[in-house]
Amino acid sequence: MRTDDDDRECFTLLYRRCYAQVLGYVLRRVPRDRAPDVVAETFTAAWRELPNLPAEPLPWLYRAAALRISNERRTTSRQARLAVRLTGLAAPVGPDHAVALVESAPLREALRQLPYTDREALLLVCWEDLDHASAAYVLGCSVPALKVRLHRSRKRLSRLLSHPEDTESASNDVAPTVIGLD
Repeated sequence: MRTDDDDRECFTLLYRRCYAQVLGYVLRRVPRDRAPDVVAETFTAAWRELPNLPAEPLPWLYRAAALRISNERRTTSRQARLAVRLTGLAAPVGPDHAVALVESAPLREALRQLPYTDREALLLVCWEDLDHASAAYVLGCSVPALKVRLHRSRKRLSRLLSHPEDTESASNDVAPTVIGLD
């Protein structure tokens, strides 16, 4: 039988082991001032689900953070639409923070042009170094769907990098433009 002390110790180990990675994941997706709140909400969810967490909790934590980021984007989007209705002025849209960290301007621009889910699949596998099953879990899709996204996004990225004049914008697969997605 687990005690509160066991739970605290287990959570402390989880927090120490995964905090930096979760913070890095979040910082690449939201403004610096919002990251601590998203990370705190993510670990709060982990505390509530502690007995049910998988043996490798990092993909679960990324998924929890992604859900919180998505909720924040929807909230910000609703607020922006309300501001537009109230003032008639469009709200400014910030850059994608994950893409902004890429040092190569052509690569940064090519990533920005990818549909959100394709870009996120690439970043989870190539930047966050998740395996396909973990990345699929974070995105809430099947492993075959993730592989299709990766294949599609690599082809698009390659085409965009070899033909930078091709300014094909993201398709209707783009996430809502709020905190940082074009």
